[in-house]
Amino acid sequence: MRCFLSGLPRPSTRRLALILLLTYWVPVQADVTVAPEYASLVEKVLQQDPKTAQSEDWQHLNQVYQAQAQRWFSEPWMLNLHYEDDRLLSDEGIRNLEIGGQVTFQRPVIRQQLGRIAQVYQSLPKVQREYLQWQASGKVRELSWQLKRTQQEQQLAQTALAQSQVLQRQVERKKQAGEATQMEWLLAQAEVVKQQRELSLATNQLTQSEASFRFWTQNQSLPSSLVEPNLAALPVEQHPQLQWLSAQQHLAETELQFTRSALKSGPSVYFGTKQDRLPGPDQQTLVAELSLPFGSSSHQSLTLAQDQAKLSEQKIQRQQAELTLQTERLSAEQALAQLQAQRVLEQQNLDLNQQKLTMVEKAYQLGAVSIESVLRIQQDFLTAQRQLSALELELGWRQAHLNYVNGHRLVAQ
Repeated sequence: MRCFLSGLPRPSTRRLALILLLTYWVPVQADVTVAPEYASLVEKVLQQDPKTAQSEDWQHLNQVYQAQAQRWFSEPWMLNLHYEDDRLLSDEGIRNLEIGGQVTFQRPVIRQQLGRIAQVYQSLPKVQREYLQWQASGKVRELSWQLKRTQQEQQLAQTALAQSQVLQRQVERKKQAGEATQMEWLLAQAEVVKQQRELSLATNQLTQSEASFRFWTQNQSLPSSLVEPNLAALPVEQHPQLQWLSAQQHLAETELQFTRSALKSGPSVYFGTKQDRLPGPDQQTLVAELSLPFGSSSHQSLTLAQDQAKLSEQKIQRQQAELTLQTERLSAEQALAQLQAQRVLEQQNLDLNQQKLTMVEKAYQLGAVSIESVLRIQQDFLTAQRQLSALELELGWRQAHLNYVNGHRLVAQ
């Protein structure tokens, strides 16, 4: 059987590849766009980070290295003074005086390496600021969701207390009508006291969360929305933490290259004048000297070994950070998937407990069940309600945490 499309012209391989590329390639969003009131909290947290002051030091280092890279001489001019006098020995009237200056030239390769180090220091403030913004975004997420969690726990505790008080009043009326015993009244009263204690604990936790949130963000209230979309992970080379560690590794590599180049110093030139006072006529001569170094000093060899160890440490830190991020990403994705599947079951459990509570309350009004059954079903309903509310909050927090692990910062819309 012939396909009706067989008569159409076939696209070329290059065109087909382009179609597939345009179809499946989607750029990864770098940041999470949120409300301005939420994004502004990141700057508040960032202002309290003492590491932000390092940018001024790096700018100064950039200027110093750049100035040194433009110099032709590696060391300052040295003034040499040489004097000879034989009065205390042979006393033949010999008086020699020599005065001159010496300078060491900076090799072109050294100037080039100094310029590269200056460029690295020039790029560090921008990379570090993005890294600190990413860290601050994680802190804001943690503080905000913790405060939202304790707020909801207090609201649920207030609801549970209100429900227990309604039941306690029902038992009070039935007791006055002779339809409830003293034991039923005590059980209802004990449930009220229990919920009051739970509310007190929830209020204390809320107070602590509010204090921590207020300390870091200088803000009193939560933003209207904390929900974040599900964004794909940034490529490894774009992750703020790995970019920062790569910049530090690049700095260590550049410093190591400079140290290797500095093992051999540049040539030095000496110019001077010499005056010899002898028993005969005095003599004056000009002196020129060229010094070419051979080998390297032991001090430079020690510096080279230290720089090599520093570079190895930077490489290990970056590899460990990348491995940790991969592990955290996998764990966060699995936890998010499990919570999404669990939410359906928790919703079904809450609906069933809601029906049971409605039925048992009607049955208690008719005297068909005891107060113990009502309290038990009521506790099951409150537990299911808290579990679902906590799970929904955990879903939001897990999504925000996954975005953080994937390298996404919070920015204003």
